[in-house]
Amino acid sequence: MANPTNALAYQPLLDSIKNRDCIAVIGAGISSPDYPLWNALLTELLRDCGIRAEDVPAKIARDKASQADFARARNPAAYYDTLNRVFARRKSPECATRYHLLARIGFCSYINLNFDPVLCDVLNLHTNISVSTYPVLQPKHLRDGNVFHLHGRIDKDSPAEDGRIVLSKEDFKTAYDPIRSRVHAFLQSVFDDHDVCFLGCNPEEPNLKRILGSCESFQESLHGVTSPSRPRRFLLWSHDSAEPMLKKCGVNLVNYAKVDGAYTGLLDVLKHLAGDRPISHRQGGVESRTYASNDGGQP
Repeated sequence: MANPTNALAYQPLLDSIKNRDCIAVIGAGISSPDYPLWNALLTELLRDCGIRAEDVPAKIARDKASQADFARARNPAAYYDTLNRVFARRKSPECATRYHLLARIGFCSYINLNFDPVLCDVLNLHTNISVSTYPVLQPKHLRDGNVFHLHGRIDKDSPAEDGRIVLSKEDFKTAYDPIRSRVHAFLQSVFDDHDVCFLGCNPEEPNLKRILGSCESFQESLHGVTSPSRPRRFLLWSHDSAEPMLKKCGVNLVNYAKVDGAYTGLLDVLKHLAGDRPISHRQGGVESRTYASNDGGQP
């Protein structure tokens, strides 16, 4: 398969993955179009909580993260019912192909910023995994191929509720408090000692900017600005508008062709990264749900 990008950082990314040094940070773009991106989710929450556009104060309208707080305060029951419905398991999700490819690529672990269950369901077809979910995160297993739901997980046995989901501005304020939460310490363990690749993440969204800001401060405090020992950061993205901000955070941009607004062009990059790596088969254990995948290769 032809190389899907001419970015200089692509070969170092391939090398890091080959050496089992790279952790995947997975954003909403990987799960679209089955699950909504940030703006679409906020629109749905406001609507289901009975809030019209004219009901939103101007200050909150300019601050996307505050809109989730506004919706929850207006109608908490509808807020959590909507999250449970939106992120429920799908029968045949299109995004399963991308997750099958992620499983074949060989990242050393997966940090999931999404709430949906597809990543764990698909990885369970390929290998036995352990899962850590906010607010309890276990950084000692970062090289074991495990999954870390950094902002929580929504599933039938884990419904959305206060204190377990990081979505609103107040949620993020609590989760990223270095004294009250383990997220800060967890990210420090990640960024201090591991290469990281952001996939399906929009660097212009405020939530990812918060994570990238943490990445920058951790790296400078431990490794300095130009030390060759600094772990490497990569972000797969379809245009270069965010490159100046990414450079400031020590993140290497890996461009790929933009096909549409649903991260479709990312599929070619995942196929190239997976290459001809063999499909692993899960050992015996807890029975898993199955998703068919033509391109990703279901075991």
